[in-house]
Parts: sequence; structure tokens; C-alpha cells
Amino acid sequence: MTADAAYGSDCHFRFALETQGLGYAVAVRSDFAVTTGFRQVRARALLAEIPPAAWQRLSCGPGRKGPRTYDWAIVRMNCPEPRRFARWLVIRRSLADPSAVAFFACGGPPATTLADLVRVAGRRWTVEESFELAKGDCGLDEYEVRSWPGWHRHVTRSLGTLAVVTAIRARTLRTLRTLRTAPRKKGRTADSAQRTGSAETSARHPGRECRHRPALAVVRLATPPSVAGSTLP
Repeated sequence: MTADAAYGSDCHFRFALETQGLGYAVAVRSDFAVTTGFRQVRARALLAEIPPAAWQRLSCGPGRKGPRTYDWAIVRMNCPEPRRFARWLVIRRSLADPSAVAFFACGGPPATTLADLVRVAGRRWTVEESFELAKGDCGLDEYEVRSWPGWHRHVTRSLGTLAVVTAIRARTLRTLRTLRTAPRKKGRTADSAQRTGSAETSARHPGRECRHRPALAVVRLATPPSVAGSTLP
């Protein structure tokens, strides 16, 4: 599960996910309270305590300009049952501007790695891009209703349209990827061989027409009428 800071900063939301046994990587604010060991500090106060060797350069997914690569660090947090469900604070730092940082409260099985948490946190961009596509192309935000049933029907149809558009786009991209990676045959292609074979057949049998190609003929056009309104043959 992934979400922005509006949901991630809610302790009841995170506790509900843990109760259901769901792992999560949700964004939190810089004043998020982190309990580690025998102390409780704010998330932004941990930046100065992270050694340089603890940062890992990882990509959280593809973007419009290539992979979204950042420096990441992880801090273990206290939890009631660490052997069953662990908690972490993940810190993201920009490569271009090290002062631009973001924080994520994460939870999941104890064997979860930093790369797994980074991959889940990066899914939030995919959700936001889907909402932008739904608003721009599927009319998600173009409703003019004053009741819950009307709003629910509009949103349901818009999201259903988004699902169809997403399936068509995924199938198209998969087809293009297959065509790009398909090996090309050396020598004559199928079309050139077919054209050569048709020419050879016509040369050997002048009166025989190609079965795979329709016969060509000249169509005589009607002459312009001499009197306006007269019927053409």
C-alpha cells in the first residue's frame, strides 16, 4: 500500500493496514515522530545522524525522462511485534539538490529490503499519473451532480473507461515491444518474394492472372450531360 502524506501521517490508517497484515510505504511530514531505541525524535533530526555509507542510490521506477533515481536511507523503528511485522523510516534525498528530502513510514515483513520499500513508494507516481489520465481523457473531474448516486455513477463510468484505455495502451505497447525485438529475416522479405513470384508466374503464363491480387481494369466515365437535369447512362 502506498499513499501521500495526508493519509500516511494518520496513525490510525497505518495501524489499520498492520491489523490487516498489509505492508505499506506511505509519505509522512518532516515532523513525523520516530521512536527508535529508547528515544523519540523527529524525522528531520535523523538526517545528521546518517553516515555517508548508509545511503544507497536506487531507482523508484521509470519516469518521463528516464529512471527516477535518488539516494535512499533506512532507519529501523520500534514496533510491538518486530518478528512478525517490522517498521522503518525511509528517507529519500535528491541527487541534484541534497537539501530536498522526503520521508516515508514503512511497514511489512521483517525480511523486507530497502529496494522493496523503494519500489512500493515509487508506485505512488503511477497512481497520480492514472488520476491525471482519468481527469484529462476520461472526464473524471467533469461531473455536475448534486447527489451521491449521481457522483458515484459518474466516477464509476470514468474509472471503467480508464481501465479500458489502460488495457488498450498496455496491449499496444506490448505489441510494439514485440515488433521491435523480433529478429529480421535476411535476404528477400516475404513481400519481395511474393512480388517476384507473381512476376515470374505472369511471365510464364501470360493469360493467367494472379489469384491473390484483384484484376485491374479501366472504367469508362459517363460524358457530361448536354442538358441540365438529364439522366446519365
